[in-house]
Amino acid sequence: MIADKFNSRTLAAMNAALDRACARVPDGEDHAVRKRAAKEIVRCASSGETALDALIAAGERGLAGRATATALLPRRSRRLALH
Repeated sequence: MIADKFNSRTLAAMNAALDRACARVPDGEDHAVRKRAAKEIVRCASSGETALDALIAAGERGLAGRATATALLPRRSRRLALH
């Protein structure tokens, strides 16, 4: 479980980073979007980088890849890919 891997301060920073990164995209409340950002944040924290700015940047990187991949799809396919 993730709570067993990080101390409470790091977990709080990770949660804040997830909220901030997802707040910057229109569909940031969507579970799949948050999950993608969270994976990058966990990866970043697991590497020892636990500063809030670094965690936010990691979440944004996770979301940037999603935006690039779906931007090339036709509108209907884009909508389906995001859900």
